[in-house]
This record gives sequence, C-alpha cells and structure tokens, in this order.
Amino acid sequence: MKIIYLQLIIFFLFKTVLAQDLQPSPLQMQIPQGQPLSLSISPDGTRLILETADGKTHFFYEYTRNHEAWTHPQLVMQNPDIANPVYNRDNSRIYFQATFEKNNSDLYYIERTDSTWSEPIALKTLNTAENELSPTIDPFDERIFFLRQNPKKKECGSIFYSIKKHGNWTVPKPFILPGLSGCEMTPRVFYDGVTLLFASKMPHARSFDLYFIKELTDGIWYIPQKYPGCNKKLNEFSPALDFRSNRLLFIQSKNNFKNAQIVYLPIIPKIKPNPVFVYYGQIFNKSDSMPVTDAKIDVINPITNSVIHSYTADNSGKYQIFLKPNKNYILAFHSKKTTIFFKNFRQQQLDQITFEKLDAALYKKVTLQLNVFDSAYFQPLDAQIDLINLNTGQIKTNIEKQQLDLGRYLLTLPVGYKYRLKIKNQYYNVDFLDFDLSGTVIFPSYEKDIELVAKTKRIVIHVVDSKTGQGVSTEIEIVDKTSHRRYKTNLRTDNNGNVVLFLKKGSVYELNIKPRGYTFFTTTLDLESDTAPEKIDAKIQPLTEETKIEFHNITFETNSAELNESSYKELDRLVQLMKENPGIIVEISAHTDDVGSEQYNMKLSLRRAQAVVNYLKQKGIPQSRMVAQGYGESRPLVPNDSPEHRAMNRRVELRILKINK
Repeated sequence: MKIIYLQLIIFFLFKTVLAQDLQPSPLQMQIPQGQPLSLSISPDGTRLILETADGKTHFFYEYTRNHEAWTHPQLVMQNPDIANPVYNRDNSRIYFQATFEKNNSDLYYIERTDSTWSEPIALKTLNTAENELSPTIDPFDERIFFLRQNPKKKECGSIFYSIKKHGNWTVPKPFILPGLSGCEMTPRVFYDGVTLLFASKMPHARSFDLYFIKELTDGIWYIPQKYPGCNKKLNEFSPALDFRSNRLLFIQSKNNFKNAQIVYLPIIPKIKPNPVFVYYGQIFNKSDSMPVTDAKIDVINPITNSVIHSYTADNSGKYQIFLKPNKNYILAFHSKKTTIFFKNFRQQQLDQITFEKLDAALYKKVTLQLNVFDSAYFQPLDAQIDLINLNTGQIKTNIEKQQLDLGRYLLTLPVGYKYRLKIKNQYYNVDFLDFDLSGTVIFPSYEKDIELVAKTKRIVIHVVDSKTGQGVSTEIEIVDKTSHRRYKTNLRTDNNGNVVLFLKKGSVYELNIKPRGYTFFTTTLDLESDTAPEKIDAKIQPLTEETKIEFHNITFETNSAELNESSYKELDRLVQLMKENPGIIVEISAHTDDVGSEQYNMKLSLRRAQAVVNYLKQKGIPQSRMVAQGYGESRPLVPNDSPEHRAMNRRVELRILKINK
C-alpha cells in the first residue's frame, strides 16, 4: 500500500496536460504480404521486425534501415500460430508468442545463426497453463515484461514481469500500478530499460490507446499517461521507438482490427528514453584475425568485483551491449582457452544514446620468454626444456623454441592448461617452473627467469714446501676460463697447506698460488669431464740461491726473439714474483732445441733472454736485478728426439743468483 500511495503522490506531482494537437501520419514502407499486426524496432535503431497476416498464416519480416526508410524485407518465420515479435539488445534474438501446444500461448525466442534462424526455444520458467502473450525485454537483460491473457477479454491481458538472477528468470509477478486497466496490449520497453509504452483499453473506452510510463527509481513508476495524438475511434497499439528519425511508429486499425496501417507520431520530450552507452564491435583471435565464436562479455562491478551481467557474442564474434551512464564498469571479454581483454568504462554524463566501437583481440596462445641463468654468476646458459601438460599428462622433451640469444628462449603455449617446464643443463641441477594458463590469463606475453644451481666437484688443494714437505698457508687465486670471471678467493690454506674448494662442473679453471718467498704454482683444472683429479698437490720451491723456475708458456715467433702475445700472462706472473720479492737477483736464460746450427741457436737464445729482460724492465723491474743469458741447445731437459721433446727444450728459465736481505 505504501508503494501505491507513493506512486499516487508522484502522479499528482508530475502529471501535466499535453496540449499538443498531434495527428498520426502513414508510414511509407513495403509490406510483402498481408496486413500489419505488430512491429518492433531494435534497441540500436538499425532493424525493424514486422508481423503480418494474410488470414491463414502469420509472417515475420526483418527490415534494415536506409536513412529514414525501412528496406529489404527478409522473411524470418512464417506460421499460423506466431505473433508479437521483438528484438533483444543486439538483434541476435527475436522473442515472440506462439500457440504451438494444446492451443496454449507461450513465450519463445529464436536465435540468429550464420545464414538463418534457429528453431523456437521456449521460455520454460515463464510459461504456465495460462496464456502468455507479447514479450518485451530490456537491453540490459535485467527484466522481461509480457501479458497474461485476460480470460474475459481475450484480445488483451495484464502486464507481468520477471527479473533475471544468476542467469535465470525469476517467478513472474504482476505489474501493479494505478492507472492500468488490466486490459493492456503490446508492452514495449525501450533502450533505457525504464521507459515502457503499451496499448490499453480503459473502462468505457471504445478502443485501445497508447500510454507511457517511466520508472523513477527501482520499482517506483510514474502513473501512466496517454500519448498525445491518439484517435479515440481507432485501435492504436504495438509502439516502436525509431529514435534515429525521432518517430514513434505504431499500428492503427479499426475496432475490428481490420484495415490496419503503420503510422507515426513525433517523439514527445516526455517519453524520450534516458541516455545510455552502447559498446559494439567484434571479438577476434589476434593470431589469425578470425572471429571468436564462443566469446563472452562480462560486465563487472569494479568495487565488489562481481559480475553484473554476462553476454555472449554471436557466431561471427560480434556483440552489442548497453550500459547505464553515471556508473563505473569493467568489461571483460573472454572465451574458452583464450586470454581476457579488459576495458574500463568510466562514469560520464550523457545527453543521448551514445555508441562506441570497441573490437577486442583475444589470444589463444601466449608467448613465454624464459631467461636461464647461472645462479652464482648470472651468466646466460644454454638449456634443454621439456614441457609437461599437467592437465593431459602429455610430455614433450626438448621442445622447439626460438632462441633470442644465449640463455633467452621464446616459447609459444596454448591458453587453457597448466604447464610444468623442466629446465636442464648437463652441468647444472634440474629446475622446474610451473606456468598456469588454465585460469584468468590477461597478458599475451610473459617473461620468467630461471636460475640454475651448478653441479660442483670437491677439489682438495694441498700446498707444500718442496724441500721441507711442510704445508704452506697462502692465498689462492682461481680464474674461471670458461666464463672469463676472475676472482680472488678469501680462502686460505690452513696451517697444513690444505683448502677444500667446490668448483662448478663443466668449467675450466686456472689455479694460481703465489706465496711470498716461494716460486709460484700454476695449473689448469678441466671440470668438463669426470676425469679431473679430486686432489692437487701444489709443490712450491722456497726462493733460495740457485732456485730455478722453468717457463714453458713464454714463447717466441719462429726463428725470432719477438715475444708471442700469449706469453704476456706468464711474463706478468714473473713481474709480480720480482716485485713481491725485491731482494732477489736473477738470471733470465733462454734455451732452444737442436734445430739449426749450434752457433745460431746460441745467439738466438741470448736475444730471446734479453727480450724477456726488456719486458721486465718496461714493467718496472730494475736492470741491476737481472742478467740475460743464452744457452742455445747446450742444456736440454730431454733428448731432442721428437716434436714433443723439442717443445719441452724450448723454454725460458729463471735462476736466483743472490738474495739481498
């Protein structure tokens, strides 16, 4: 009762007298056959559906807009038991009434397919043993209005409505409103969802006239008002809003519903629907530009993150949705096994219905850039990648991948599955990456880093005085020749000369031991194979008079005293030895093999020894601490009977002549 009182108050507050003297004008349009019985215009104003009858059967014809004219009528359906067709929000469905079973009128719809229309589908939750007539659905898919036939007046009925909740229509309720006669026809809700026109035959009236109402707020409606220009002697029904030409179309006929014609009146300001926002466009697969035929659009409340409405695109991926203004929404475009495309709809004021095209690109596959690094050095690594589909159990070993650079791989993965990537390198421990594309996938590309932990080998270094056999405590330098990363460890050998190192398998290391007062020790550790020793005995000689050090890595050009560039590393070690032991005076001697004359080799060896002395002088070692000496082929280490032995005899030696304290 409170609602009725409030509606009456609103009626007296807002009721005005429409003094306009309007006269309907006939609409010129082609009608293929029969006389018009009802019509409806799509919410976007682009299509018109007309029902005609020839006495035997009823026809549904669909027209398309050509400026202000309706042209190209195409037959949609014909049947003697169908009537009152209307469109849904995107013209993909036509709702209507039909008496297909036991002479009982129920509500149905057909869906648009690629080239035709589907078979009728019953609205089972709305249909009853009573006669349901003349459906009309708002463009937000929130409410449907229809008639239940008046048993006493079969040409009309009472308006009922149903609300959609969780995708289903609720139990219909009567549309109770003061000013309704209970003998209404052809209700039509317009694109704003709150403007309702219908035909009503009031008590003592001779014919049906058009009335309109608007919803003020949820469930609160103005009192119905008669549309100006109605003819008291003629039936006027089936209103259709043609907002693109500012016309209200409707059917006008005699009291016996014969000699019907389509007429129009101008749209009066009072029934102009509230502004709405319309998004339309196509949803397509980005990879091949083909339409996504099962795409859906969710309208989401950004505050609660709840889905307000959910819509489905047509078979060509096209969609059209209506949104109320002055609200914020998130639009989520998605499909099975595709990414999601989001669009924020910001609050804005509108003056009229507003259309905006928005095409949505979805991805059925996404790219994953996988960056594989060494966990210690962050160096890129070559890797084998196995792919496990956790949904199907399918395993693909050493999958094809695009290599962008060393350690950087690009994988293309179908959306809709959970994956596990197994990343392998023979010198590293296996690692796994779980990559879930089975849920909400937003982005078309991703990047992940994998840091592999190297497999290591335990190496014991034992540094010992070659004369006393005692361990020497000293610092050790290791050069990773594979990665070219040089570092000096903080580890020292203990008092017994021992230190334990864990070195990465697959690398080649250079081990340098340079204790003060001793000769230096250099060796190479090749951990690419499993044959590398687990212990290295580094025997170093104390620097005493007559201590001799052989350098086989100081080499020269053939028959020349010009130093090879590869010798500089060894020469620099010699420089460091001289600087760390400033009291030693040394002989730098060079030796040759037996190729060439003895006299030539003697001169060549002296020039080579002098070349080494000159290099040391350039690095800051005083000439007074060095003596150059050539011995030619006179002091071989091994017989000159093979290329290998001759290489051993070609050498540079350092001999300590004196130690100044």
